[in-house]
Amino acid sequence: MLKQIIALAGFLILYLFVIYQAHQLILLFYIFFPFLLVPVAFYMLNEARPLFFATTVAIGLILGFFLVKHPSLEMILFGFLMIAFLFGLSIYYRRWKGLLKEEETREHSALHVLEILKQKHDSRMDSLKHLEKQVSGLLNLFEIARDFNESLSFDEMADLLYKVVKVELPFARMVLLFQEKVEDGTLTSCSYCICAEGVQKGEDVVTESEKRVIREMRDPKPMWQHEGKWFFSLSTQGIVRAYLIVEGANPDDLAKFEVLGAYLTLQVKKVRLYEIVKELSIRDGLTGVFVRRHFLERFQEELRR
Repeated sequence: MLKQIIALAGFLILYLFVIYQAHQLILLFYIFFPFLLVPVAFYMLNEARPLFFATTVAIGLILGFFLVKHPSLEMILFGFLMIAFLFGLSIYYRRWKGLLKEEETREHSALHVLEILKQKHDSRMDSLKHLEKQVSGLLNLFEIARDFNESLSFDEMADLLYKVVKVELPFARMVLLFQEKVEDGTLTSCSYCICAEGVQKGEDVVTESEKRVIREMRDPKPMWQHEGKWFFSLSTQGIVRAYLIVEGANPDDLAKFEVLGAYLTLQVKKVRLYEIVKELSIRDGLTGVFVRRHFLERFQEELRR
């Protein structure tokens, strides 16, 4: 604003000087009149429309005044030259403003694209971090799974789930239900509950609602969800080996529990085979009675007592 006032003051001083001095000597008009166009150009470039139009009208008046007072071809040509200069300046200003607007549009577009790319980059980085965390968790889970290779009983499996797996995959409660048909066709079951208090064994660790869901698991899907719990059917070759129930786990750890369920399926099968081989090694296949080696081993154990 201060620059506009200073330019207006200079314009008025020069305007009055041209009127009073050039009235006596027309040469001064040709010399100082072009300087009056400087404030006009300044107001045009700074978009001071009222001052631009006021100074333009003032220049038009003084030019008309001297053209009437000193009519000549030179004065007419000089007037046309000044008008052409203002017209060219106006065209240049419009063109320059249009180019500036295009550049601003391109800048905004580039900033918008840059912001989108930044959001995509941040999203990809978050996805990579989440994926890295998941892969790290799976690798840790596979490392933990090695400990199951040495377990040859369901008690040892349940103990490892409490001591090792619960630390890596937090959960509120986990139930392992083993079922097996005996010779008379009836089902025998063995259940383990892993929670904050430790490992509990017994039929009462499985609730009635959980038993009802297990009976209704006729769908071939390996995993069901019911009342915030995950039910995994541990089966191989169409034979259900056991059931795994998980409660209070992080939803992001579902894939890890699926991997754990697949590994537990193989582990249950291995324990079953071990029990069969162990049974065959101590009983006679024809008579069903214990073999002499088993009798001697038991005898030595009793003697040590």
